[in-house]
Amino acid sequence: MSNDTKLPDREARLRGALDAADVGVWEWTIPTGEVAWTDTLERIHGFGRGSFGGTFDVYSSCIHEDDREAVLGAIRRAVEQRSTYEVEYRMYRPDGSIHWVSARGRVFADESGRPRMMMGICMDVSERRRTTEALRLLLDASSTLASSLDYQKTLATVANLCVPHLADWCVIDVLLEDGRLERVAVVHRDPEKVSLVHELQAKYPAPPDAPNGPQRVVRTGVSEFVPDIPLDLLRANARDEAHLATLMALGMRSYICLPLLARGRTLGAITLINAESRRAHDTHDLRVAEELAARAALAIDNARLYERSVEASRAKDEFLATLSHELKTPLTAVLGYASLLEKGDLDPEETRSALEAIKSAAKAQARLVEDILEISRQVLGKVRLDVTPTNLVGVLREAADTLLPAARARGVQLRIECSAPECLVLADPSRVQQILWNLVSNALKFTPEGGSVTLTVATRDGFATIEVRDTGAGIPSQFLPHVFERFTQGPGRRDQGGLGLGLAIARHLVELHGGSIEAHSEGEGKGATFTVRLPLLRDPAASAPREPGRHSHAGT
Repeated sequence: MSNDTKLPDREARLRGALDAADVGVWEWTIPTGEVAWTDTLERIHGFGRGSFGGTFDVYSSCIHEDDREAVLGAIRRAVEQRSTYEVEYRMYRPDGSIHWVSARGRVFADESGRPRMMMGICMDVSERRRTTEALRLLLDASSTLASSLDYQKTLATVANLCVPHLADWCVIDVLLEDGRLERVAVVHRDPEKVSLVHELQAKYPAPPDAPNGPQRVVRTGVSEFVPDIPLDLLRANARDEAHLATLMALGMRSYICLPLLARGRTLGAITLINAESRRAHDTHDLRVAEELAARAALAIDNARLYERSVEASRAKDEFLATLSHELKTPLTAVLGYASLLEKGDLDPEETRSALEAIKSAAKAQARLVEDILEISRQVLGKVRLDVTPTNLVGVLREAADTLLPAARARGVQLRIECSAPECLVLADPSRVQQILWNLVSNALKFTPEGGSVTLTVATRDGFATIEVRDTGAGIPSQFLPHVFERFTQGPGRRDQGGLGLGLAIARHLVELHGGSIEAHSEGEGKGATFTVRLPLLRDPAASAPREPGRHSHAGT
């Protein structure tokens, strides 16, 4: 160290240490109301160097209105008691942003004992407060989400927790099974603004292909983060000038929209908007929102899994009751006619009728058992396909010939329509026939006397298309999405018999062939159409028949 280098004096060293710690120093001359701030304190409060007004009134105006009374009360008590002062509060910067500060001070009296001056320090504690509040928010949200399996109510509570700690607005949308978004929560401190948003949604519902917002986030599974909402974004979402004016009146400044993701599926979206607080969302808010969205999605997923388990348990109970009844009915017939035959009191004609009845009952019971075994094989992944180049036209005609007596017995016309003499697919003929039997048998079951069931096969866009169309009872719209589920029968269909397995078996076999199946109905009393699509065989000469059992697929 050279002889010219001098250590700074004590005051300079103290100021250097305070600046290094990002701590500002203030002095308030109580009789005159003059306030002096160091450069660091001006910077903490967002003022340019030397731009602070230097009065107690200017300082007071910087305090957040929700904290002002408490802060001024603490200062007043410190002055009256000639004591120390310590408080944390929110303050406004000139740009409108809100920060947390921690202030400490001490009152000094003059020779006569009157309070003359208050001196102290102040530091910005916004990050610490934000971290603490974020942890508290996540803990409260987790507790709320774990408290009930009614996710709609818990999500509404979570939205209330977000306002105003994380945003001025919180909106939560949940994706329904039919692909629609249901808005389960809209929260703002002003109830009139909440009503306005509901009115906007009713008047200007967002289309599924909206370029941004919850619809896009749910559609793509990708978050949207806009720290500063530009006017162009509002224009892109506005339907007309009145809509734009309303959006602008809401004063939206910053925006985060996150997908609710669980097990790789999008369950909805949570939207956070800052407006009148004039805060801009940053990466800290984004991280907290992402964690909140993850916890909310998990709660939705768990609640829905529980609902499905309850429904599965109920379906199992109904299935067991139906199975008992379906097995008991033919067994009762077998036992009854066997008892009559044992007595030997029947004449030859009656004996023949009894034997036919026993045979028919045994066949019905065998079909029930085979359906149960087929479902078991599907669940265990033991369904095997012996595939070979197969002409669907021939298989369809064979299936129709087999089912024609049943159609005649019910007074239903069974028709076949083929637009091509040959329709080749790589398939297991016996399994394709099983698919057709299940679909046609189902159609016959629900088609009244005098109605018709039509089978068509055609080629379209590289696929063979099989349609089974009936003029029967139709399928209620609320049941249509569940028509291929196991052990499921629609309202009023239990009295038709069966276990509700035929369509589930058909769907599984179609999917094992690499195809698809769908059901369509205009509603009750308007018939139903089942459409099967299987990939066409591109080069029949290149596909020799397979050896039996050589080609297999695992069920799921």
